[in-house]
Amino acid sequence: ALENNVHVFSLNFSFDGRHLSLAGRSVVVYPLSEKTLFLRNVLEEAARTYNDAFSPEANATPTALWLHEKLRFNVLFHGYLCVSCGLYDYFDDFSLLLKDFGVPSRPIRYIPFGNSFVVTFEVKE
Repeated sequence: ALENNVHVFSLNFSFDGRHLSLAGRSVVVYPLSEKTLFLRNVLEEAARTYNDAFSPEANATPTALWLHEKLRFNVLFHGYLCVSCGLYDYFDDFSLLLKDFGVPSRPIRYIPFGNSFVVTFEVKE
């Protein structure tokens, strides 16, 4: 599904015996390995750093990470994104931040998702 541009994400819920509540999101990781779990942690830390710097204008939420020939991951960008003055800059800034975390990557495609964008990045080997 991920290779065919299907936006996949995982939602976490809590249940108190009577009410079901949304408790957050998790990054979908496939396959589970030391490398993919390590990268998931790096992505989550990079997203926190990115959001601290750019929120509320731009927020990044990692949603999926997978390995199929190459290591790729999706990030949902949302907020008050200025689409007329440099939409790609938001995505490139995330790549630059990841490079500082030791993960060189590049955005390879984006899909509008309502007022947000799902961006697929590829890890450079």
